Amino acid sequence: TTTSRDDLQPFTEYKVRVRFFNSLGASNWSDVDYLITAPDVPSKPDLDQNSCGEPVEGTTHLTLVKGTLVPNANAITEIEVETKQTAEGELTAKVDAFSGTGLDETSLTLTRQGTGFIDYRDYTVSMRARNQLGWSKWSSPITCSRSPETDAEPPQNLEAVPLGPAVEVRWEMPSASTWDDFIVRLEPIPESSGGRRLLQGCTVEAPQPIEVDTGSISCSEVQGGRRLCEFNVTGGTPNTNYTVSVQSRTSQGTSSTPLQLPVVRTPPGPPQEPQCLSLAEITDTSFRLGWLRPRDHGIAIAGFLVTYAGSGAAATVGVGSGGESVPGADSCSAVAGAPASSAGPEGGEVVTALSGLQPGTSYAISITTCNADGDPSPDSAVLNASEVHTYAIPDKPAAPRIDTGEEVTPFSFTVRWEAPSSACRGDPDGCVDDHDLPVTGSELEFEGVAKSYSAVTTTTSRDNLQPFTEYKVRVRFFNSLGASNWSDVDYLITAPDVPSKPDLDQNSCGEPVEGTTHLTLVKGTLVPNANAITEIEVETKQTAEGELTAKVDAFSGTGLDETSLTLTRQGTGFIDYRDYTVSMRARNQLGWSKWSSPITCSRSPETDAEPPQNLEAVPLGPAVEVRWEMPSASTWDDFIVRLEPIPESSGGRRLLQGCTVEAPQPIEVDTGSISCSEVQGGRRLCEFNVTGGTPNTNYTVSVQSRTSQGTSSTPLQLPVVRTPPGPPQEPQCLSLAEITDTSFRLGWLRPRDHGIAIAGFLVTYAGSGAAATVGVGSGGESVPGADSCSAVAGAPASSAGPEGGEVVTALSGLQPGTSYAISITTCNADGDPSPDSAVLNASEVHTYAIPDKPAAPRIDTGEEVTPFSFTV
Repeated sequence: TTTSRDDLQPFTEYKVRVRFFNSLGASNWSDVDYLITAPDVPSKPDLDQNSCGEPVEGTTHLTLVKGTLVPNANAITEIEVETKQTAEGELTAKVDAFSGTGLDETSLTLTRQGTGFIDYRDYTVSMRARNQLGWSKWSSPITCSRSPETDAEPPQNLEAVPLGPAVEVRWEMPSASTWDDFIVRLEPIPESSGGRRLLQGCTVEAPQPIEVDTGSISCSEVQGGRRLCEFNVTGGTPNTNYTVSVQSRTSQGTSSTPLQLPVVRTPPGPPQEPQCLSLAEITDTSFRLGWLRPRDHGIAIAGFLVTYAGSGAAATVGVGSGGESVPGADSCSAVAGAPASSAGPEGGEVVTALSGLQPGTSYAISITTCNADGDPSPDSAVLNASEVHTYAIPDKPAAPRIDTGEEVTPFSFTVRWEAPSSACRGDPDGCVDDHDLPVTGSELEFEGVAKSYSAVTTTTSRDNLQPFTEYKVRVRFFNSLGASNWSDVDYLITAPDVPSKPDLDQNSCGEPVEGTTHLTLVKGTLVPNANAITEIEVETKQTAEGELTAKVDAFSGTGLDETSLTLTRQGTGFIDYRDYTVSMRARNQLGWSKWSSPITCSRSPETDAEPPQNLEAVPLGPAVEVRWEMPSASTWDDFIVRLEPIPESSGGRRLLQGCTVEAPQPIEVDTGSISCSEVQGGRRLCEFNVTGGTPNTNYTVSVQSRTSQGTSSTPLQLPVVRTPPGPPQEPQCLSLAEITDTSFRLGWLRPRDHGIAIAGFLVTYAGSGAAATVGVGSGGESVPGADSCSAVAGAPASSAGPEGGEVVTALSGLQPGTSYAISITTCNADGDPSPDSAVLNASEVHTYAIPDKPAAPRIDTGEEVTPFSFTV
């Protein structure tokens, strides 16, 4: 009775049904159950070679056809595309990020973070997408290259040799070739990262590619008319292997690169400056400096020079390669001449401390690398005075930190922040330093509006928010010396919710749909609150007639994207010039929104048709005679006559298995061409009989004239007519229960009596070639020997319940394993039967065979639902 499936797709509806078997065969199938897997991050994107797009003209960019992304219930908010050059073995990929309106484009323009693509080189390309639940997996990589069309000839016989600090590059061009200029590239070959590491999200900077446009250069003629070209490239990183490539360029484009690319190593040189400076353990007189050991460029690093300046005084101190002090060293020569320390690997962390500083002072710091030859790095690493400040004791509090919002709902969350303390002085990761003065208050800024709190307040709740909305929050503290800096801004997001209540106004009422009785509704902007809207319902109710039951039009699928919805009132249409209240609601995976506030709309087509006047209506036997006048100069093609039933109190009416007693229905008749007699003043008197009304029912009567230009409005005064009593309605909402091998129970709702009390019912059942009719009293009791409505009416009256109450009777003595056709007729106190009977077909009624096949099972709702599985 249970099974699990774990090979499913996220946020997908699956149809499930089940049946049982025994030795006699299979039961009927259960009702179909619709089980939906949970939402998830987007599905893994699917790229193939057709995803590689075209070069973007005039740039080094390339397009990518992103294909169809599967968001799995939550809209995609971001896409990342990772590219890596395959021939050069890049260790770090370049990632282009896309958000906002760019997500709607068919193709994405890749720039490799602005560095562009080298023509004719292969790049691996992967993509991933993000929604509010997180990132998808990266797509399987594909290979793309940027190959513009060109007549430029590729260079040949490429060579490269180091020439002092430069690299001399030589190549030949075919005898008949032409060119405007050349592009020479030195691409560093990645080396093992060794001991390199991250420090506060930072790594030692690797050698960068060099690309040079030669401009117009002269190439000397050599054997066979070929041309020999030479060019020196400067600016390379010392002691680094480069792959060298050259491309020729004409007005038609850029050539491919030679198939064989030489490798050249630049000579050793001055070291790199320190990398990834950090500042920690700040006190009033000291702080700790840290950095990553840079590249030595072929000559061992001896140490560093640290220069710090503040309050008009400056000093330089020597630091060994392990971070130890080098007393008296104020130049790289002095650092190189000191005893060597144990140096860690390139990329390892170097830490040193500066002490004896002035409280409350800003310092500018620069750090230079020194190698064993006494050469300094060409550049220094710096921390500006705005970044380095010793504490004044006492001082204002340090900037606080906000915890992530808690207790998040669609309409509220709680914000917490950290109170200052002296317990963490000198440890910036410990807590918020109070700088030796008690806190006197705090201030929270929410979406640009500040609110102050006395004493040490560290929490507040907001409960008047919008669902799935981002709010900006920041906070600061006060002491007797003033306010701390503001905390970093925190972005807190409320939870998703059902859609917001739609907002309709009188501008939402649309135009009539030509050639129909339909009306459009401008739905406006719906707020889905993070989960896509899957369904819309629009409820309309005729105000003048006081309808008890509204008509609801439902919309789903592609219709949700339209600006306007076409309302049909479940196919019954709108009566021209009548007022209708209109409300709308929307649904997402979390449920339905509230109904919008109702507005009033009417269908008012333009027409030259004159409305009828002096409308009257009288019952005429089973019909209704309708009379009206038309103005003397008016013309018409025909008339539309309507009888609209006036709803009555539902009394004892109730639902049985989702069913109610059927109410009288409107009647609409097209008169066709009729002759209207002339009366006083040239006016025309028209008459028409309407049949088919429900007996003993009040109707509002209306008439509209019609021409080729349209339909007139209805008269302002509409008469009401009541049809005479008549035969009763047939039984309503039949049900079948307590089935055994020889009996079952029948139930139905007591129908409308149409003005004459209901005496009972006739039940006829037929099966296996035999038929029988039994009488049933109005309360469900048996009426022995009654086989006609006259006999039922002549039996002693039982206590009848209200219209719409349930009637229950049992049939017994039946044959096992037999199908029965059943019809039930209503009988009134005059012995009249209902014109129609309620029926259950033989395919619906079947006594059990003993033994028999099992009954149809029932499915429980799916459990343990994940994006990829559930248990049934």
